[in-house]
Amino acid sequence: MDLLGLRVIMKLKTLSRYSIVSAFAFAAVSFLACGGEVINGENLGCPEDVVCDTTFVNTKAYSFVYFSGKDKLDTVTATTDKMSCNLWKGYFECTLKKTYSTCRVVYSKAEASVKSDDEPVTHQKVEIKRGDTTYINYGKNRLMDYIPPYVEIPKFDSKKLKAAFDTVIVEPTSYESEKLKGESRKFIDAYYIEYSGLPDWVYVSKNSGQLLVLDGEDGTRKADTTFISDGLYFIEMSSCTKTVYIDYPKKLIAYQSYVNVYADSTELPRKDTTVKWMAHYSDMYGTEDSLQVKTLFKIKRKK
Repeated sequence: MDLLGLRVIMKLKTLSRYSIVSAFAFAAVSFLACGGEVINGENLGCPEDVVCDTTFVNTKAYSFVYFSGKDKLDTVTATTDKMSCNLWKGYFECTLKKTYSTCRVVYSKAEASVKSDDEPVTHQKVEIKRGDTTYINYGKNRLMDYIPPYVEIPKFDSKKLKAAFDTVIVEPTSYESEKLKGESRKFIDAYYIEYSGLPDWVYVSKNSGQLLVLDGEDGTRKADTTFISDGLYFIEMSSCTKTVYIDYPKKLIAYQSYVNVYADSTELPRKDTTVKWMAHYSDMYGTEDSLQVKTLFKIKRKK
């Protein structure tokens, strides 16, 4: 081998060693900076020509499974600022806080502009949460084997609803001479009632609670069922959001609903009126259906 060939081989070996060391140093820096995850602009969703400034936030979370159907398991996972849990030996209770947006958000798209080389680089803040999750009742590190059971929903009683909403007596209030009001009988069941097809002066009121079965004192009296209201279902409301609590294990939620009239006398018909409308009902699992209802409004005015 001549002297030129020997120099070429030695140079290639030196380059190979330099490349390997450089690659290892880069990988080590990426590993330490991201806590074990190599994250770049692409999988962060960073737009082109934007530098993402990444902040890692350590969080704690709870996760568990429960029966959302007779043979269906679902998972609930939330950070501790959204869900609080009490854990005992073989049993647990959790309360999940959920916030829903009630307003439509309209976005406007800016016109595209040409970016020159001397413009400043745009930075975008990105927050990545890294969670320490407590697996309550599933996985190899679970704390217990207890799984909240499925809550049976009683069959919807259409005859009971139609009977409750059959008639509303509308009469003047005692404190406002120009106002009339009226309520139907209460329909109490495990179904949330919405409606369509009612006149503007009628609506369906409802509140949530639980059904308690009261046993007879000495066995001679028949057990009675009482509705206990739990007050406000929504714990927080604003112009564009509503926040609710969801308890696990789930309990049977009951609703007390009734047809309600409170309106100015000029808004109401002059004589008794029968209205056909649709009642849309749904249970705590979201199963829904509807049926047609006929309500007679008996209008009583001051003479």
